[in-house]
Amino acid sequence: MSANNPNSEVLALLKLVLTEVKTVSSDMQVVKSDVQDLKSWSRVTDNRLANMENKIVDFATELSSLDEKVESRLHDTRPIWEVVLKRLDSIESDIATIKENQQKSDKIAEEFRQEVVNRFHQLGKDVSLYRKYAIVDNAQLAKDIISIEERLEKIESKLEIKN
Repeated sequence: MSANNPNSEVLALLKLVLTEVKTVSSDMQVVKSDVQDLKSWSRVTDNRLANMENKIVDFATELSSLDEKVESRLHDTRPIWEVVLKRLDSIESDIATIKENQQKSDKIAEEFRQEVVNRFHQLGKDVSLYRKYAIVDNAQLAKDIISIEERLEKIESKLEIKN
């Protein structure tokens, strides 16, 4: 059995190698299946990427078309907006001028009002002074009238005596 012994060892080794080969073969089948799955997934992914690329190209085309439309419409409306902006500038300038004129008018009106108030105060003082002079003049006139009446009475009494 000693000669058989090396053969049995070789045979045992061959059985081990065969077992390993079967395991590797089985693993290779799994890997082959995984590779096929990856290829299938890769094809699906390629298709999806191709679809996305087509959609991006379509989107870019539509965007270019929209850009052209917007540019043409802007070109059509640009003169209108330029006129509108000029008018707005003119209106703003007119409003600023109106505000300045209003401020000047307000200042002039305030000065006029103050002048009228001052003149009314002066007129009030003048009327009050006139009243005082009128009272004094009336009093003096009354005295003068009394004096004239007294003199007339004296003259009348002298005339009566002479007649």
